[in-house]
Amino acid sequence: MHQSDAVFLEELCPKLRVRRWRQSLHEYTGHTCIYCGKPSESIDHVWPRSRGGLSVTENCVPSCLSCNG
Repeated sequence: MHQSDAVFLEELCPKLRVRRWRQSLHEYTGHTCIYCGKPSESIDHVWPRSRGGLSVTENCVPSCLSCNG
C-alpha cells in the first residue's frame, strides 16, 4: 500500500479527532482551570461562539464548570 492510499483513523472519525484535541488542551495545562486553578472539566471559548468565536486552539482554554458557567 502506498502512503497516499493510507487512511488515518482520525479522518474516518471526526469525533475522535475532536476528543484528542480537547484532551491535548487539558494536558497542556495539567488538567487545571486557567482561571482558578481547580481541575479542568470543560473547554471555554475565550471569544464566545455566540459572538462568532471559533472552536480553534487559539480561542479555547481548559476551565472548571464554575468558571465556564
